Amino acid sequence: MKRQCNPRFVKKTYSKARSWRKTAQELNDIYGVNLSHELWRLYSLGRRDIADAATRDALMLGPRPCPACGHKPGMQLSLLLKRMTVKDLRKWNRLREGRHYKAAKIFLEEVYDRKRKW
Repeated sequence: MKRQCNPRFVKKTYSKARSWRKTAQELNDIYGVNLSHELWRLYSLGRRDIADAATRDALMLGPRPCPACGHKPGMQLSLLLKRMTVKDLRKWNRLREGRHYKAAKIFLEEVYDRKRKW
């Protein structure tokens, strides 16, 4: 089953294969990419990040942060505030107070995808 690729998953795959070449071959087959075994090893150690947008999409990774400032492209706050009502704000705060952070994030994405109300 295909899942998001992260350094921990690469290390687990390596611990099963016990060879970086076999690990690279297996991961390339799973995700449909063509990365070298050296790149997979450096990615698992956190020394190298994958920059190509198409490869990041194939590995189910989010957008890459800016190398200079570290800013990740995401939701624009102004557009979010235009779409959010007082009821939505209360629900979002309730979810966060209950420590349901994943549900709160999903709720914000739903609000962001709405059409703007005038």
